[in-house]
Amino acid sequence: MDEVVAGTEPGFDQLTVGIVATPQGEIRVSAHNEIQTIRLTSAGAEDLHGSIRIAFGSDTTAAISWDATAEDIRNEIHAALGGVSAVNVAVTARAQSMSGLPRIMYGRDWTVEFAASRDAGVD
Repeated sequence: MDEVVAGTEPGFDQLTVGIVATPQGEIRVSAHNEIQTIRLTSAGAEDLHGSIRIAFGSDTTAAISWDATAEDIRNEIHAALGGVSAVNVAVTARAQSMSGLPRIMYGRDWTVEFAASRDAGVD
């Protein structure tokens, strides 16, 4: 066989074995808590009614009454959302005056904080 062009040794770096790259180390990525705020509002307090549903991942709670307490929300989440290990719930009642016009917005806010499940490792 005739050699047309002289070959050279390939310039592989220290992280390559032959033509296969090897891992360059490890990085730890921290999972963060997810926070959802659900707001229900109405122009009049007497108009407040209905229910909400909370979704996390592919799961959804049953209907939860508009006047549910933080404890009610927490219990429903633990019952319906299987992948949730820890959750914090805060409820705030609203009777807020809208600036500029003589309007008042009534309602309720639920702030739901789902705890991070675990640290995810990436090799």
